[in-house]
Amino acid sequence: MIARASFPALRRLAALAIFAALTGCGSLFAPSTPISYYTLTPTAGTEAGLSSFGSQIVAVQTVRLPEYLNQNGLVTRARTNEIYVARDSQWAGPLDSNATNVIVANLARLLRSSKVVAFPISAALPVDRVVHVDISQFEEASDGTVTLVAQWTLFADGGRTYLTTNAATYTTAASGTDFAAITAAMSQLLGSLSQDIAAALEASQTVGRPLAARS
Repeated sequence: MIARASFPALRRLAALAIFAALTGCGSLFAPSTPISYYTLTPTAGTEAGLSSFGSQIVAVQTVRLPEYLNQNGLVTRARTNEIYVARDSQWAGPLDSNATNVIVANLARLLRSSKVVAFPISAALPVDRVVHVDISQFEEASDGTVTLVAQWTLFADGGRTYLTTNAATYTTAASGTDFAAITAAMSQLLGSLSQDIAAALEASQTVGRPLAARS
């Protein structure tokens, strides 16, 4: 004999099922954490600029970043081999493009030139100096230190003649623990990198042969 549940019992079971479903899906209706968006900004000033770079056009290739940095969330380093990617603090656009544009703006100020551009560019543009930048590390560590490790290479004749390759490590302490302070420190480090690139570009004007790489 098969027992049949009464109508009140079925109603109670249905109510319990609905309650369980609503409880399990409650997070879907909970207010989400707002996302904050950040950008890097130029920091170089014309008051400390180098001499004019004349009429030469300088083109900066898109900065190359390791894959762990080129993502939406801001990255910080928790331990030597562990990183943290923020969910509610993100870049307002691709980090490689942002870093490239900041370097271009810094170089334009430092060289007192309006002829510093970012790739891609028209093939008709008579570019003289080309700058390649490779960044291997660019984030804050758990102790609040922000580090930028970069290598840059300069070419003349629109990229056909090699000039020099240099590398350096830049560090600074963020003024606070929030991402606004961290991105400000990162912008400052890009400014220091830009100063070294600008100095190398200036030096390349007075040397008629490829420059020796700095140790």
